[in-house]
Amino acid sequence: MYSWSRPARAVSVSWQVTAAGAASGERRRVESDPMYLIAIAWLYVVLLVAVADTTVVGGVLTLAFWGLAPLALFLWLFGTPARRRSAARRAREPDTDAKDRADSAPDQ
Repeated sequence: MYSWSRPARAVSVSWQVTAAGAASGERRRVESDPMYLIAIAWLYVVLLVAVADTTVVGGVLTLAFWGLAPLALFLWLFGTPARRRSAARRAREPDTDAKDRADSAPDQ
């Protein structure tokens, strides 16, 4: 008998990059989700099929209905957990912009 359990989460690839416009030596962690690799590969395959189509209209329709529409649906559906985590993180963090102008009172 099979037991349906939750599969292990895919491993995210992370690396250190220098932030654009940051001071020299400052680094931040960037994580790449494997979901984007699937999306790029799918778009590549559909683009090749669209280019190989016999007519321009057929190629454009192939790109739109076999590439862009399913890709948008895929990214929206599989991006939902990340959006929920981000919303929960924003709700947990204190609002740092609330007292942004607290030290701008006149000194005299």
